[in-house]
Amino acid sequence: MNVLHLSFFYPDEVEPVTTHAIKRLIDCADAFADNRRISLHMFLPRDGIRVRAGTGHTIVCERLRAFPYGMRAFLARCAGHLDTVLAKGAAFDLTHAHLLTMEGELALRIKQRYGVPFVASVRATDFVLFRFKPYMKRRYLEIVDAAERLVLIAPWMATGLARVFGREWTGARARKITFLYNIVDGPNRWQPAHNGRYALPIVAHRSQLRRKRIKATLRAIALLRDRGHRIELDIFGDGDGMDRIARWVGRYGLRSQVKFIGVLPNDKMIRALSEYKALFLCSMPETFGLVYIEALKAGIPIVYSAGTGIDGVFPDASIGVAAADRSPNGLADALVAMECRHREYKRAVRELQASDALARFTSRFVEGRLQELYTEAVSVASGTTAHLPGRQPVGEEVT
Repeated sequence: MNVLHLSFFYPDEVEPVTTHAIKRLIDCADAFADNRRISLHMFLPRDGIRVRAGTGHTIVCERLRAFPYGMRAFLARCAGHLDTVLAKGAAFDLTHAHLLTMEGELALRIKQRYGVPFVASVRATDFVLFRFKPYMKRRYLEIVDAAERLVLIAPWMATGLARVFGREWTGARARKITFLYNIVDGPNRWQPAHNGRYALPIVAHRSQLRRKRIKATLRAIALLRDRGHRIELDIFGDGDGMDRIARWVGRYGLRSQVKFIGVLPNDKMIRALSEYKALFLCSMPETFGLVYIEALKAGIPIVYSAGTGIDGVFPDASIGVAAADRSPNGLADALVAMECRHREYKRAVRELQASDALARFTSRFVEGRLQELYTEAVSVASGTTAHLPGRQPVGEEVT
């Protein structure tokens, strides 16, 4: 099977500091498919090159001046680059668009031009665009209708889609949904003792700080300090937003409570987290978050936002505190709840590890599910012939 992967969040030489969730998924698919990666970027690199074609991996760069505005013209320019790239390549059985509203638009154009079916993943960025571009809902539904399957990686997304599209979210559209969780490999760890500190691993891009609720988190810690509760936090990561976080730490007088640890390699994350009291990450929205599962495999409970991220993945397990309010006061209440019931939550995480419930996040499990998904999608679209790009397009490209 030849699969074309389109992603704006694939780590490469142009932007290596980004989530590795999509890379892990594609690497997993290498076991049963010949994968061609096209990673896209919303800015031009310093050398100004827009397309870097390589064996199995092509980089496409185009400038988007103000996300999320000007998106349709921006995607049209990206589609023009893809036409040039695909005209020189081989045929594909399937395209995987790793974002519905952006890569899904490109996959729809590829399907309309070359007849290649596609599946589309739904992620937190999609819900940002749903909110900022309600006038595009009709187009987004066209992408949903054209996709063979919709890949969701968290339960909250199913109800989120129904809420976004309302009465237009029909049963036929909902039946396209399949769940496929992110991959987190590595052994489970357990340490009864901890260092008394909370861990907050992030990729600190300035554009992501508000969604990650970093300022609200620091304000919550300051509020608790004023109430006589000392919370200590270690921030892992790097990015162009770290200087801003450091200024907030100074503004709220938290230099003695908040430390910056720097970048931690992915393969050392679980071991490092096992030393901590708990993970604190209350992003809103949060697609899923690899670090949540890494924390559970490390044997520590988590504080997370209700209605997003990992919420609902373990409905019968008290693995931590779901912050219902994303304000500083709400986050402070969640920290107090963790402090009061930490021993109970840590014991629940140990029981979760013993139940083998975390096996569904391993590459071996996801590989099997992904192969089933791709095979099923191609089978559903079996009436569509995928032509060699650039030779026999089955329809005109949408402009």
